[in-house]
Amino acid sequence: MLTKSAALYCAEKGYKIRINSIHPGYVHTPMVDKYPEMRHSLEALHPVGRLG
Repeated sequence: MLTKSAALYCAEKGYKIRINSIHPGYVHTPMVDKYPEMRHSLEALHPVGRLG
């Protein structure tokens, strides 16, 4: 929420500043392949619908 707040503030003030953030997520590894039912649950947590 801090990132969103900063971005809205800068936009409202007309500043030529971009606010970005990185949100880590789950990554597809061999360990994930051992639990296929868990993979579907993890993918559902990502807005893009897939693991990194």
